[in-house]
Amino acid sequence: MKQLIISIVLLCLVIVLVVWNSLYLTHVCDEMLAMARALPENRETFDTLSPDQVEKIRNRFEDVHFSMNLSVPIHHSQVAMITILDTLSYVKVKNYDEYIAAKNRMIDALKVLLEYEIPHLTNLL
Repeated sequence: MKQLIISIVLLCLVIVLVVWNSLYLTHVCDEMLAMARALPENRETFDTLSPDQVEKIRNRFEDVHFSMNLSVPIHHSQVAMITILDTLSYVKVKNYDEYIAAKNRMIDALKVLLEYEIPHLTNLL
């Protein structure tokens, strides 16, 4: 009987940790998406864009990279990191056309990460 209670407690603990991780990473993905969407779209404001704004997205991603790899396929996590770095590099070299393409790819990659973090019934089965 004691082993059954311990098993149930451990199972509940694992479920709580998985749900907490999912909610936390969903919040972080939403935050990174908001930061990415806030980046300038037009050429006039692009000229004043500081690389620090994209660095914030990169730093936020690196903060949760390990825990994200536990629940998201590594391929999608790597694609997101590459697109963030692409966007950052185009901001640093002031290449507007490539920046817009990289920004859109970054937003798409972050949406994919968010989709993996949102709990679905099919993910549980």
